[in-house]
Amino acid sequence: MIGSISLTGIALLCGILSIPLIRRKVKRNQLYGFRTRKTLSSDEIWYPANQYAGKALLWWSGAALITGLCGIWFFQPTATLDIVMTSLALTVLIPCLLSFIWLKKHY
Repeated sequence: MIGSISLTGIALLCGILSIPLIRRKVKRNQLYGFRTRKTLSSDEIWYPANQYAGKALLWWSGAALITGLCGIWFFQPTATLDIVMTSLALTVLIPCLLSFIWLKKHY
């Protein structure tokens, strides 16, 4: 139960953090956003790459949120930790992988 609540909270936080990226409100920086040597090299790359990364993060955060909410109501407590850890990993890794693929394809 605690794991599902944590997953739900992290999913909400990631979803909220993705919105400024999608709206292109985050300037190039060393702390927040999809940061690579290429994206940090120019605004022409930074904004579209972060917009894409933000959309991917929002979609996967939504999936993690649904999983967390289902975990609160439906899953057995023993299965919850595995589901939470897998969901957290997917919420972070898949948007990163998709963003790197997008960056390579477009720049």
